[in-house]
Amino acid sequence: MKNILFFSILTICLTTNIAAQPIEAGENIAVTNTESGKVRGYTHNGIFTYKGIPYAQAERFMPPAKPKAWTGV
Repeated sequence: MKNILFFSILTICLTTNIAAQPIEAGENIAVTNTESGKVRGYTHNGIFTYKGIPYAQAERFMPPAKPKAWTGV
């Protein structure tokens, strides 16, 4: 019974188009504002992703502070 279920699911997956959407990135794709400035990310399968955004700055053994604002994206 487990084999029949496995092969049925495998057949459905192989015959349908379940391929992932390509990553979309560019000049005006996934750009948003933060308190410190604009950031650019990318979309993949309808999910917006932003990486490397500074959320704070701190000196050693000191409490964190807001990051310095930047211009541009």
